[in-house]
Amino acid sequence: MTLLPLIQHYGYVGVFVGTFLEGETILLAAAYAAHRGYLDPPLVAALALTGCFLGDQTFFWIGRRWGNRLLTKFPGLAPRIARMDALLNRHHLPIIMIMRFLYGLRIAGPIAIGMSRLGGLRFLCLNLLSAVAWTTVIGAAGYGLGAGTLYLLSDVTRYDERLLMAILGAGLVFRVVAKWRSLRTSPHGLACMPVTLSTRFHQFVLAQCPDASCRAQWAAGSISTAIGIVALHHLSGSHPAFFILLLLPTLMATLRLGLVPGLAIAIFGAGLMLWSDLRMASTASPLMLIFNAGLRLSVFVLITWGAWKIVDLSRMLHALSHTDSLTQLGNHRAFMSRGEEEIQRARRGALPLTVLFIDLDNFKSVNDTYGHDAGDALLKKVAKVLGARLRHSDFAARLGGDEFGVILYATEGSGAHVVAEQIHGDLRASFKISGHPVSASIGAVTFREAPERFDEALKQADALMYEVKRSSKDAILHREILTPNGVCHD
Repeated sequence: MTLLPLIQHYGYVGVFVGTFLEGETILLAAAYAAHRGYLDPPLVAALALTGCFLGDQTFFWIGRRWGNRLLTKFPGLAPRIARMDALLNRHHLPIIMIMRFLYGLRIAGPIAIGMSRLGGLRFLCLNLLSAVAWTTVIGAAGYGLGAGTLYLLSDVTRYDERLLMAILGAGLVFRVVAKWRSLRTSPHGLACMPVTLSTRFHQFVLAQCPDASCRAQWAAGSISTAIGIVALHHLSGSHPAFFILLLLPTLMATLRLGLVPGLAIAIFGAGLMLWSDLRMASTASPLMLIFNAGLRLSVFVLITWGAWKIVDLSRMLHALSHTDSLTQLGNHRAFMSRGEEEIQRARRGALPLTVLFIDLDNFKSVNDTYGHDAGDALLKKVAKVLGARLRHSDFAARLGGDEFGVILYATEGSGAHVVAEQIHGDLRASFKISGHPVSASIGAVTFREAPERFDEALKQADALMYEVKRSSKDAILHREILTPNGVCHD
């Protein structure tokens, strides 16, 4: 199939999806195609306006609801958010109006505005005006390109496909070059790109909604998206390409809410689309429309089930690779990953951070005297003590052998020392009950200002733990780092 039939069949879907994200190139090509008669100009304009308006509204509310969490998961957004914050502080109103024309800020811009104190209603009004301006300017440029080629070339029809491919190709090349330059200017950008993409996939797929409020928001968003897609399907005269878009809310619900909600959204969307087709049907048999709806629903169910199986397998593999099988605590990989997240959170919010390194004294003698089963039972008791003493926001992991690590979120020096004393006391009591000659040496370090990297913090806690083992064992050594240049006190 050549490009022009693809544009005629799927062009409207492409306009909506493209403008929802970053769609200057898509809108230019669509406006050119509309001038040449391959697409309907009013429908292209309406879809482009709707897509860019809904896209920025979505990213605005994402920033308002999950802005800080996004910066923790995707630190690469931080420079763009900072750039947008600086622009907003100096030029509040004009920046919102021209935000879509600033390359690289189309998604980061609304997120940054959502994290600011700008009112939601005010942004909605400004966003609507900005969407109208952006659609008019970019659409007029594409429409004008069509008029210009018609003026310059007498037989322009034979060049339509080549010109459209040139527009789309130029936009693709521009994006690839811009991405390449950004990766080259970031340290280890190209080398880390496969790891980054894999990490971002897991962060999205594995983060199911933790509470009822989150689930309600995603359910409402999936239902609203399905209704919006069916409305566009109805307005376009029952265009067959729109049913593919119903996969978007179906997969949204499946990934975030589970298999049953995903199937429910699929049935809901297919039912709405069948209702739309029946309302507009003039010559088609209702039985044929119902049969087509059943086929569509079967496709949705198969894709939804397959996506859920992939997600389920990904979550299982993630749990296996980040969980210590004996104690069910995090493992070393999970500890380092969580530590880097906490470092970023502490630096962004100017919060203190405490790291504990726990090593069991004389643990080898338990394995040698009583066997490895007794040693495993002792390690499970340590995990139970840590789980009972720590908060939900804290994190504990078995780093290997008889070594454990703890991260205390936003805990300053005095509070960290109290927690370390409580953990040490609980462990001592547990070891006494078991009758084994084991104790715990704990190194604890509290940072008033978080270091650049988490491994630096862990090394300092590890060094303090070894100081305890070299001196008396069965004790705590806590040090508080007051300034980034290393001023501290015990």
